[in-house]
Amino acid sequence: MSTDFLTAEDKEFLDANYNWGLCEDDTTGMRGVVIHDYCLPAGYTPQKTELMLLIPANYPMGNIDMFYFAPRIARADNIGINALADEIHFGIQWQRWSRHYPWEPGVDSIVTHVGFVANQLKLELE
Repeated sequence: MSTDFLTAEDKEFLDANYNWGLCEDDTTGMRGVVIHDYCLPAGYTPQKTELMLLIPANYPMGNIDMFYFAPRIARADNIGINALADEIHFGIQWQRWSRHYPWEPGVDSIVTHVGFVANQLKLELE
């Protein structure tokens, strides 16, 4: 699969910080970026998971929305997490975190979205 849809900044960020890959569903045209062994902050179980971002066809103008984990994650204190759902993408069951923000084309990217994910994980524990 080609990485042509990623910006140079995206590729540099992913290569420098993560073991990552791409997935694509030829039937639906969906594509995703998967960060393998994504480390979760203390307070979650398991400690590592796969983080997946669904990338819209018109990225980077179009927004990345929500984020997905496989396997499912939970708070270590067993307090529930709101706005979760299970979805199947690329033959894998993912835990979808429904979290949103106003996307700014030319400003937001995979880099900022991964930062958003990290911030949302921390906020969930507060």
